[in-house]
Amino acid sequence: MDTVFRYRPGARVEDLCVGECTVHRAGNAAGGRWWLLWFRVVPDAGVEALDAAVPVNPRGAFVADGPGGKTWSLQPMATAHDWAIVPSINVLKSRATHDGEHENKPSVWHHVAMIEGVPDGEAWARGDAP
Repeated sequence: MDTVFRYRPGARVEDLCVGECTVHRAGNAAGGRWWLLWFRVVPDAGVEALDAAVPVNPRGAFVADGPGGKTWSLQPMATAHDWAIVPSINVLKSRATHDGEHENKPSVWHHVAMIEGVPDGEAWARGDAP
């Protein structure tokens, strides 16, 4: 299934509406830094919205073990201001995220996703370090 998120620059996670996303810097005590894509969705078989996040690597490849854990590739598309998220995002029942299919754990939301409406000047889209 495909999902298109509308981008909200600088939005607080709690202010996102269903179908919206934002990207923020994230880090840990060890000094690791990464970009984190937050999004709000309605589970595939549910009615109550949930917030989820995945580390992203703008203009880079999917990384199985990045500083923030599994890190999804975020690639610009041919249409200006639109980005593809690779691979699909699978939010498990535990709220953990997984890339692609997961054989042993039930998912609540699993989609191929893209982002539309990223304005010019976003730090992550320019390739700035997190």
